[in-house]
Amino acid sequence: MPRTMHGGGRTSRPRAQRSGLTFVELLVATLLMTGVGAVLIDSFRIQMRHRADAEVTAETYQGLVAALDSLTRDVRLAGACLPTQPLFLPLSGTHDGMTDSITVRTGAAGATSGCAVAALMGPLGAGETELAVDDVSGFQVDGLAYVAGAVRGEIFRVTAVSAPSGAGVIRTDTALAQSYPVGGGVYALEERTYAVDTSSYEQPVLTRSVNRQAAQPLARGIESLRIRYRLNENCPTCTVVDLPSDDPTWVQVNEILVSATAVSRQTLSTGERLRESATVTVEPLNLETLRPS
Repeated sequence: MPRTMHGGGRTSRPRAQRSGLTFVELLVATLLMTGVGAVLIDSFRIQMRHRADAEVTAETYQGLVAALDSLTRDVRLAGACLPTQPLFLPLSGTHDGMTDSITVRTGAAGATSGCAVAALMGPLGAGETELAVDDVSGFQVDGLAYVAGAVRGEIFRVTAVSAPSGAGVIRTDTALAQSYPVGGGVYALEERTYAVDTSSYEQPVLTRSVNRQAAQPLARGIESLRIRYRLNENCPTCTVVDLPSDDPTWVQVNEILVSATAVSRQTLSTGERLRESATVTVEPLNLETLRPS
């Protein structure tokens, strides 16, 4: 029996499944990818700026620490291996506000790592330039030395040493101004002067001069150095001065306050230069022995 067809004799077929992206969907995807890329790029730039700023900060701080470490180490040892009587002041300095200077004197070490100290084997008269001593160990040509007797002595530069060690002769660069007795002390001396140089380099530099030779750069970026002196008077608050005015005041120095400011060589991401400051307090170990008991 024939099958009856309904619906006008047609049968419906499913529509073919759609494939691919429309223009709108492609546009939305492109905008999303662009936005994510912009966020990632911006994040990368921020990280790079932070990294660059961190490197500038670390470099500036390291320069500041290096400057203070060297200076305070020398100040702490001022006067080591040197006589206290007759009075010998192992420190001196200048004050002009923010670029102070300080000179530190210590005794040099001998061949056996002890203090390089000798005794005069004969009397010396004013005007002489040769010192006969019982041991020349530790005395160096172009180095400094200090001679003292019953009176306060004088510093001179060594121009010649007759032997590496043992008894010998030390020649001075200038004639001695005073007379000294047999047994007078002769001390190999090391002198260091710290100061800020604001004109010789691209940026301010802390320099160090050793034994009065030409100053050499020690730490770049140190734009200020302020040194103050706390005295053994009016304590417990204790008087603080910018610079002791005379020998009795120098003898009263208890502590030295060293303040320094370092400026970065490179600018930060803000376009400004970083400045780091620090203050340390140093107690010279040998100054107290100068005070009368």
